[in-house]
Amino acid sequence: MQYRIYPPRLEDHEVYFRLNAFTAPEIFVDGVKAERGSEANQFILPREKGNDVIARLEPRRYGLDIPYMYIGKEEVFIAEPFTWWQLIWMALPICLVFVGGLLGGFAGTIAFMFNARLLRLDINPYLKILFSILIVVGSFFFYLSLAVLVQDWFG
Repeated sequence: MQYRIYPPRLEDHEVYFRLNAFTAPEIFVDGVKAERGSEANQFILPREKGNDVIARLEPRRYGLDIPYMYIGKEEVFIAEPFTWWQLIWMALPICLVFVGGLLGGFAGTIAFMFNARLLRLDINPYLKILFSILIVVGSFFFYLSLAVLVQDWFG
């Protein structure tokens, strides 16, 4: 997902924060990918006058949510964090691991990632709830389908 951010000292630039499920976070300034700094989760954001700005990311909620971003000691708003009920609802399909072991955990993790992405979309809240319920129910049927395929395959 990509978020437009407005960091201090870079008001004249278009700055975007991109977070993918399987890659490290990225920051783009005017369409150009920012270089990584010398420390982990640190980025060098270029400015026109040559005074580069250092941005630092810190994980939020064990890395399950959008990280905190700091420029100096000032926090930069990226997106609202997940609420406690959203985290519980997203993690609910992972309980399939107790029923289906590895296959249940796989199906639950896929549903978790889809729910996390869905709950970040800017759509009608009722549609979010409906689609999220469909994802949770669908994860159970996905697990059942995987279990049947594996059972048929291995006899």
